[in-house]
Amino acid sequence: MINIKMYKGIIIKLNGPKKIKFEKTVVDDKNLEPSEIIAKTIFTAISPGTETAAYIGATPLRPGPIYPRLLGYCNVGKIIKKGSLIKDIKIGDTVLTLESHRSIYKIPAKDIVSIIPKNLDPKKAALAYLYNLGVVSLENFKINKKSGIAIIGLGAIGLATIEMAKALGYKNIYAFSNSKEKLTLAKKIGANFIYSKNTEIEKIVSLIITTSNSWNDWKLALKITKKNGYMAILSFPGRGNALPKFNPLESKYFYDKNLTIASVGHSRNKNPEQTIRNNCKKILKLMSAKKILPEKLISGIYDYHKIEKAYKKILNRDQKTTTFILKWPK
Repeated sequence: MINIKMYKGIIIKLNGPKKIKFEKTVVDDKNLEPSEIIAKTIFTAISPGTETAAYIGATPLRPGPIYPRLLGYCNVGKIIKKGSLIKDIKIGDTVLTLESHRSIYKIPAKDIVSIIPKNLDPKKAALAYLYNLGVVSLENFKINKKSGIAIIGLGAIGLATIEMAKALGYKNIYAFSNSKEKLTLAKKIGANFIYSKNTEIEKIVSLIITTSNSWNDWKLALKITKKNGYMAILSFPGRGNALPKFNPLESKYFYDKNLTIASVGHSRNKNPEQTIRNNCKKILKLMSAKKILPEKLISGIYDYHKIEKAYKKILNRDQKTTTFILKWPK
């Protein structure tokens, strides 16, 4: 007689603006493929911009049905079952995946992003993918590391990008924000120069990375980028904003400077999925060695069922808030 193990769990779904549902689910090992694993979530990290935009019903990014939808993609889980063909992963290993906010999941082992070092606090590891976005922004454009780079928008991804730029050896890192608290933190984690967004300054960097949707911040990016420079867009310009009162591709900036403007949600390498794995392994090692400090970006920890409280804190735009970790039952 086959003994089938049933694992009860919870999936967080969004059925409409501000309509969170905690949906019951069951994962069993009856049909576990030889190359699959079952894992129990320990922590997930909130991706603040993406998740809160969905939560409030912001303008959709693509055509088609918006809801119901899953939330999140920064999941740290513990392996509780594995298929017979899996040799390089053990029961009890802690792993990083791109699974949503859910307490239990069954996936192919190839979808695991990385095994997490045993000496690394798993709640910190949950932020690794957000750091990866900064790495992609830096590595898609092969500029000299002595050239200036600037980050506009000092949320979790912007601050993580500053920290990674410092760890990767960039020498002239500029941070722009109207928050004194965020600028102070940016300075502590690696920014060489900090400025208010209202500062009158032009043509100072070869690469600008923006994590802001604001048209005013877009104009700032156009101004501070040097000739033949790059604008890396880690945001959705104009989302939630009225139409700009200026030309966002004004000739004196875009044409005369010969700018390259590109989205950087994904690596330009031939195998972007493998690039994510490579980046996250590198990031987890840096975290483990305390060369980057993700705890500085964690504004608090909530039990998973208080996710709306975390979203509301982010949406209040408290200048000290970056992102939150969700804790799942053992």
